[in-house]
Amino acid sequence: PGIECIGIADRSCYDLTCHTEVSKVDLVARREFAEPKVVRVMEPAFVKPVLGRAFKKQADDVIKHITNLPYEHARDLDAALTANGSVDININGASFKITREMVTFADKEKRISGENYLPHVIEPSFGVGRILYAILEHAFWAREGDEQRQVLSLSPSIAPYKCSVLPLSANEVFEPFTARVVRELTDANLSCKADESSTQIGRRYARADELGIPYAITVDFRTVDDQTVTLRERDSCKQVRVSIADA
Repeated sequence: PGIECIGIADRSCYDLTCHTEVSKVDLVARREFAEPKVVRVMEPAFVKPVLGRAFKKQADDVIKHITNLPYEHARDLDAALTANGSVDININGASFKITREMVTFADKEKRISGENYLPHVIEPSFGVGRILYAILEHAFWAREGDEQRQVLSLSPSIAPYKCSVLPLSANEVFEPFTARVVRELTDANLSCKADESSTQIGRRYARADELGIPYAITVDFRTVDDQTVTLRERDSCKQVRVSIADA
């Protein structure tokens, strides 16, 4: 089954239209043309006293509706008014009777360099919980043949800790080397976690794997002799021997 990580709502221009109506501010964007265009427009001329007497406070809604009509619709309205004297139009579910005395139209050409438009809004919903769940779902697994050895394969780029530092045992001889490795990793802006418990090294590897730590550096008796450590990669369990300076 799929995992829903994001909800996307296509709000169209509904939200900006509502904000425009309430705030009385045109929340439009403008698109400039590469070259000016010549277009035909039906330019309305309103007789506002007649509209005001007929529609009172709703007169502005009627004016706005007619002004924003596409050319073809405005031309059809003009033709119907000429032929019949009046036309019933519907605005937001309300019917209005428009007469020739209220409005006339001039069919003319107009040169325009751009156009205003009301942007459509895409509203994404990213839930932190959804994203975290998706990461865990794809990164969590168990090693073959042992379901108790569980691994969180977080990418190093998002793992909270990049490296664990593990002295082989609680022997005091390892303490200065463990501190040095932690200091050098910190100076390199690499987050690390030192596990100096007396738990067996294998169990501490497993514990770091469950925490999603990509790499582990082990300090052992050879470190004391030649300043080298074991670098282990979490997913493959492969190990290489490197100097502390290179780790």
